[in-house]
Amino acid sequence: MTLIKCLLSFKKLKVTQRPYFAQGVKDGIYGNATTFATPPMTEAAFELLITNYVATRGTLDNGGSAQRPAWEMAIKSLLDALVTTANYVDTVANGDANIIILAGYTPSKGNSSSVAKPVKIEGVTLVRSEVSGTLVADCAKQEGVNSYVCVLTQSQPLPPQIVILTTGQVVITEVPTPPTPAPTGPEPTKSMGVYVDLNQNRKKTFAGLVPLQTYYCVYFGINAGGVGPLSDPVSVICL
Repeated sequence: MTLIKCLLSFKKLKVTQRPYFAQGVKDGIYGNATTFATPPMTEAAFELLITNYVATRGTLDNGGSAQRPAWEMAIKSLLDALVTTANYVDTVANGDANIIILAGYTPSKGNSSSVAKPVKIEGVTLVRSEVSGTLVADCAKQEGVNSYVCVLTQSQPLPPQIVILTTGQVVITEVPTPPTPAPTGPEPTKSMGVYVDLNQNRKKTFAGLVPLQTYYCVYFGINAGGVGPLSDPVSVICL
């Protein structure tokens, strides 16, 4: 997919048109600091390049060929700055033509970067490994997913202490105190057993688990459009 980017057609503008184009870019970038928070140069430095371009052109017209090296350097400096700034705008816009126009550039033809966030992950499996205390989770491949996140817990639905934010962050608000074991009963699990695998791959291996404990796993996908919903949970008893 070819994303919309800043056209570099300003290189072909007439000598007299370039300062006006550059001034529009300056106003677009530095007049919208919320959108363009970290431009590659300061506003003063950008303004100086425009001023120097106009001044050296005037000197060339009045002083003759001896002034041409300074004029050619002024051209190169301004065009290089416009290219560098265009590359920066592309990283901010990420294919959004409106942001490119806001910056004073002309957007190219292409596809918008409006990416739909992932849908619910399907085909989730959770199986025992031949290694004691180890489970292996997997899911079906989903188009457009950049990262597959898997959450393994000892209860389902997820305990209220575990919250998955829309950003994909997994927040554990508190760790409950385990119950006091009966005098003759088995020792209880000492944690609520929350495991989060952020590896981009679909296949996840969880080791060091509690034997004979039932585990549940859910998946969700992440891409440039956001975080997808949780998958249906699957469970298995760890051996």
